[in-house]
Amino acid sequence: MRSLIVALIAWTAWTSAALAGPTNSILFVTQVPVPADFATIGSVFGNQRATPDSCGRGGDLYIRYADGT
Repeated sequence: MRSLIVALIAWTAWTSAALAGPTNSILFVTQVPVPADFATIGSVFGNQRATPDSCGRGGDLYIRYADGT
């Protein structure tokens, strides 16, 4: 009987933690992909260049609020 109660408590805690969403808002930032990846913003080397042909312009910001919207 004791193991059943422990299992029930563990299951209840696990399901409530699994169903709970984040408590803070999350900001997602997207970036436009640059097809030529040599010395552009996404490459390993040369990403310090800020010329318009090296950095794709655009992208979006997405916010996921704590209430799920």
